[in-house]
Amino acid sequence: MRIAPRTVGLLLACAAGAAPFSLSPQPGVPPAGDLDPSPAAAARPDGPSLPAFKLTGDYRLKPEDRVEISVFGEEMTREIVVRPDGKISYLLVGEVDALGLTLDDLRKELERRLSEYIVNPRVTVIGTSFAGNFVSILGAVHTPGRKVVSKNDHVLDVISMAGGLRFEDITVAAGVGCSGQASTGAVLVDVDGDGDLDLLVNGLGAGTRLFLNDGQGKFLEKTDSGLVRDSGARSLALADIDGDGDIDLYIVNYRRTTARDGTQRVGITI
Repeated sequence: MRIAPRTVGLLLACAAGAAPFSLSPQPGVPPAGDLDPSPAAAARPDGPSLPAFKLTGDYRLKPEDRVEISVFGEEMTREIVVRPDGKISYLLVGEVDALGLTLDDLRKELERRLSEYIVNPRVTVIGTSFAGNFVSILGAVHTPGRKVVSKNDHVLDVISMAGGLRFEDITVAAGVGCSGQASTGAVLVDVDGDGDLDLLVNGLGAGTRLFLNDGQGKFLEKTDSGLVRDSGARSLALADIDGDGDIDLYIVNYRRTTARDGTQRVGITI
C-alpha cells in the first residue's frame, strides 16, 4: 500500500472545521507602539467602556481620541472627543485643529489662544482614551469589528477581545458524518496523491473507512478501497513499516477478551 507521506494529525471524531478570520490595520493609523498602557479605564457615556492609556510624548492625536482639558484656577475642565474632521471645540477659543498634534502641542496652542481672555493661562491636557488606535478583526470570531489596541497587545489579545474563535460543525456537510458510528480513531493523509488530505476513520463495528477529499471541502467515501469493514473495533497509525520510504497503514484489531493484536496487509484501490 502506497500513501503519500503527508500526515497532519490524529482525529478522535470523523471531522471538524472552522472558517478563517483576518486581522487588518486601519489606513492612516500608526502602530500601537505609540501607546503606553496604564491600569486605568475611561468610560464613554455614549457607548461601551474603552481602555485608557498614558501617552508617550510623541503620540499624535487622531479622530475619536479623548482628552481632558483644564485651566488652573478656572472652572473650565472638560472632556472632549476629537471629531472625525480632526477638530475639537473648547471654551472661549472655539474650534482647534487637534489632528496630528501631541498633547504638549495642543496645550501650547490652547494657552496661546486663551491668553487673549485669561492672564497667563496654565492649561493641562490629559489623554483619557484613544479609540483612534484600532484594528479590525473579521471572520469566525464571536464579535467581529473594530478593537482598540495598545502597544502590548498581540494577535491573540485581539482575538480574545473579539470573544475568541467561533467554530462551526461541518462534519455532515463535508460528507464524513459517519451516522450511527462510534468512531475510535481517524487520521488525515493524502492517499490518492492529489495534494489534498484524505480521511481514514475507524469505528466500532465499522472497521476502517476511506473518504477521499475533492479539494473543495467535500469528502466521498471510497467503498471499494479494499479496506476490511468487519465487526472488530480498530485503531490505526501511519508509518513506514517495511522501510521502503513509503508511508504504510497499520491497523490494530482489539477484542473484549484479549490484548493480542495483529497486522493485515491490504491493497487499497483508488
